[in-house]
Amino acid sequence: MQNQTVDVLVVGAGPTGLTVACELLRRGVTCRIVEKTAAPATTSRAIGLQARSLEVFAHMGIVEPVLAQGVSGITVNSYSGSRALFTLDYRSLDSRLLTDESLPYPYGVLLPQNQTEQILLELLRRRGGRLERSREVLDLRQEGEQVIVTVKNLQDGTSEHIQAGWLIGCDGCAGYLGHRFEKIGILCMIDQVSLPKQVRCEYN
Repeated sequence: MQNQTVDVLVVGAGPTGLTVACELLRRGVTCRIVEKTAAPATTSRAIGLQARSLEVFAHMGIVEPVLAQGVSGITVNSYSGSRALFTLDYRSLDSRLLTDESLPYPYGVLLPQNQTEQILLELLRRRGGRLERSREVLDLRQEGEQVIVTVKNLQDGTSEHIQAGWLIGCDGCAGYLGHRFEKIGILCMIDQVSLPKQVRCEYN
């Protein structure tokens, strides 16, 4: 059983986990990022990026490949079977917000999640990070101001204890941390959301 010490341990290598790891490394914070799956996803679990996400990517230095690979100026229609649920018209949103200097990217972009993850993974490598795949969290415990996480290598069966000042769970609701802390979450119903005036949402 190995023992490793790090400032931050990030669990989960979706867009959230990869973004967190990249930003920690940019600020000189030592971190490790572990992911249970053995290989990158080849299909998309999500596809839309909003204006604020593009601003964040611009600060991270990766908005150019995101815009080059994505598609903008579109209308999104959501259906349940043959029944229309709602429409998001990004084209009308673009025309109304183009003169707003506070919004450098006044539009949404369609980019499959697996492509977004690949862009973030390349940034992680450039910043000296490394994604550790086939790693499963088995247990965790608090010791003073540190958290001790037991992580298993699914390839060779070995385990290690990782001691970290912070543990950030980005493994989703089906992951170990997401399931363990599932009661700490936010449930948002669409008809309870107050949308800004610039957004028109039709829901049937």
